[in-house]
Amino acid sequence: MPEIRLTDEELRYIASFSELMQVVPRDCIIDKEFNRIIFVVEEGDAYKVLDSLKLAVLRKLFGVKDIRIVEYSPSPEQFIKNCFHPIDVKQVKITTSATRRKIAMVFVSLKDKSRAIGRKGERVKMAKLLVKRYFNIDNVIVVEV
Repeated sequence: MPEIRLTDEELRYIASFSELMQVVPRDCIIDKEFNRIIFVVEEGDAYKVLDSLKLAVLRKLFGVKDIRIVEYSPSPEQFIKNCFHPIDVKQVKITTSATRRKIAMVFVSLKDKSRAIGRKGERVKMAKLLVKRYFNIDNVIVVEV
């Protein structure tokens, strides 16, 4: 796993999140493009932080539109599925292109494809950001089955 360096601002967000949620996230990413903060929590901790009132308090405190919670997994396939939760991901296939770039293909049903991509690509862009950071995967493509 690559070394992850956090900014002072991200460390402050982690401290506030930990204090309110009673869960210490393993990572925090400020996504200015979509005015959101993404917290990566340990396996099994996602259900502990899905308190909509506390998340609303954090959104107001941090001044962001959205807070996303993604559960970590050492398996890149499972981690990618976690990035798309609650969408039903049928399969994740990781391949290497001719230019030696790693690509994750995420297979979802036709009815879930637009939700998997997200408004303005926000969900797939979050997945790309996270899998690049954790598994050095260069691209994520949503494919309908």
